[in-house]
Amino acid sequence: MNRFSKNSISKKYQARLGSLQKTQNTMELGLSMREMIIKYEVTTQNQPHLCGGAYMKVYTKQIDPKELNSTQPYFILFGPDHCGKKNKILFHLHTMDPQSGNWTYRKMVSGPPALFDNLTHIYTLILNLKKDSIAILVDGDVKLERKIIKQTLIDMDNEEKMKKEFNQVRQKYEKYRIQNKIPKNPPTIHRYPIPLFDASIFPPRLIPDPKHIKPSNWVDEKFIPDEKDVKPSDWDGDDPNIIPQFIQDPEDEKPDDWNEDIPLNIPDNEAAKPQNWNEIENGSWNPPLIPNPQCQNNKCGKWEPKLIPNKDFRVGSVNA
Repeated sequence: MNRFSKNSISKKYQARLGSLQKTQNTMELGLSMREMIIKYEVTTQNQPHLCGGAYMKVYTKQIDPKELNSTQPYFILFGPDHCGKKNKILFHLHTMDPQSGNWTYRKMVSGPPALFDNLTHIYTLILNLKKDSIAILVDGDVKLERKIIKQTLIDMDNEEKMKKEFNQVRQKYEKYRIQNKIPKNPPTIHRYPIPLFDASIFPPRLIPDPKHIKPSNWVDEKFIPDEKDVKPSDWDGDDPNIIPQFIQDPEDEKPDDWNEDIPLNIPDNEAAKPQNWNEIENGSWNPPLIPNPQCQNNKCGKWEPKLIPNKDFRVGSVNA
């Protein structure tokens, strides 16, 4: 038997969405659902592990394993993935926009690094819609803990029915938002500067009107020069030889072991241009720079004296 053959796990879940409650072969994450946890073990059988994923998919209905393929729509994708220099934990979520009723996959932008060694590791995903948060753990250690924008996840198998009910879902969320004093366009609240998903889980209610035309008498400049303002008598800002704030230290000398013939950084010859690189949008691709192995003491490249404060500097004018 193939050691890498896929496994299928099927289970019925108790679902609740407002007053709706039923048992079905799907999952509905409504506003009343508190928490969902996915946890499983991963052991890498071949070392070194060069390319391949060990993530799992949660489907919305029973699927015959014989008919299972990559085109089957899934509800959640979670787990480690590694190929070349890419090594991270994936998390995808299939959600419906309650504003439009459209279904789309939201993918986590930058997941924590995955572990592909000769040890067994436990990967855990915790979705907590009551606290509006997501957490990813590896071997019990929290690797990512973030706030997400609340979004009701509904059964894809009844998409047409759900489209008719999305107004009701939106009203439920609006009531929840007002009670919890959540702004209409919530600010990004998380520990990292990057967004959690490649697209917002809950898109903004209002967008720019593409049919709106700029008025002919519209003025773009919010501020204009003050015609009553007078230039100070000692102002020297128009002089191209205005006194700089910092100058080179005349007493600084180039070290004897400084080598200007060897560059400090060199192009990485092993770097490859990304397959999705667009030269029209991104410009010509150049390999990234890496430290020059020939420069061991960081005393390479063009030498310049260090800068020191200029004692003759005065903001906007020259000394008397």
